[in-house]
Amino acid sequence: MDLVGGKNSLLPPDSDVRGPAWYLLVINEATAWKWAFTIDSKKALPQIIDNLLEHILIQYGIRTARIHYDAGLEFVNESVKSLLSKRGIVLNVAAAKAPEQNGIIERNVRTVGEKMRILAL
Repeated sequence: MDLVGGKNSLLPPDSDVRGPAWYLLVINEATAWKWAFTIDSKKALPQIIDNLLEHILIQYGIRTARIHYDAGLEFVNESVKSLLSKRGIVLNVAAAKAPEQNGIIERNVRTVGEKMRILAL
């Protein structure tokens, strides 16, 4: 799981078009399924994660046991931690400044980001 924005934002910095500045990229390592969600505000992140986990449980009958993410501050807050602990999900945090520990996501950021940019415009 990775929240992508900034230099990998959906819209170019010189664009006059208003739109989401972030997207959440989620990949199931076992099946290689990918989900990408546009986000206007980081405050919406816990609700989006909760909706995704509920969708996976209802649609596929799969209960998420572990989530791996980088040490970004958007995931290290009380609302996300309480949501995941309530569902019994173990948090596996990669070391800060070590993208190689979050390899599958980092390799897909550019590919998915380009597709998301095309859909956003």
